Amino acid sequence: MSSGYCPDCDPILKAGTLTCPCGAVSYPVRAEWVDNWLILAEYEGHGEHRWGCPNRHARVVLVDLGAECQEVPAVIRPRSCRAIASTTGRQCRHSARPGSAYCARHDPDRQEAR
Repeated sequence: MSSGYCPDCDPILKAGTLTCPCGAVSYPVRAEWVDNWLILAEYEGHGEHRWGCPNRHARVVLVDLGAECQEVPAVIRPRSCRAIASTTGRQCRHSARPGSAYCARHDPDRQEAR
């Protein structure tokens, strides 16, 4: 009788680890199959990264199992919030929320909901 568990089918095991140029190793904390060759995986951001390493934060990566090279391309940092602070007149430094031009604090849709 079979247990039904297939290590070759587990996306977390198939996603593998990421090795940062600074030498730190990140492990997947979540992973889902997109199709037979693609896995969407989130890797932990903390770990033994060197101080100032840009990869210290969690990363979501599309892993292509069919690719010859499994190097992860550098991901451009999310765009900044477009809000302008009324006190300083400078642009907000927080990252914009996915699908929005504003951070959680300045999102006009969130403020209307209050």
